[in-house]
Amino acid sequence: MGLFDLNSSDACFNVWWLMAKPVKLLGLIGVLAGLLGVALSVYMLLREATAISLTRDIVGSIAMSQADRELLLSWINWLGSGWSFAITCFLALDLLLVLLSAIVLAVGLRRGL
Repeated sequence: MGLFDLNSSDACFNVWWLMAKPVKLLGLIGVLAGLLGVALSVYMLLREATAISLTRDIVGSIAMSQADRELLLSWINWLGSGWSFAITCFLALDLLLVLLSAIVLAVGLRRGL
């Protein structure tokens, strides 16, 4: 009936029993955080696309020379592509977090941890 005895009937002092809840909890928190991150990344991608589109429309309606307008629009396109790439990277990292957390949760549930 030692502390590391897996067959111990006194579960309060069993280290494996004490570790059971944190592994499942860690996996569940990771999955929920990853899903929240995915939802926020998709929202930000849609919002960014709308903002860039509206900015192009506003710049198109401002009275300025053609060269200045093209320069400003190319800068807006460059900035928009940078934001899109950054948000897409966050989306990929969130999906990786969901995958790894789901693996931790599945292992924790399967092994009873």
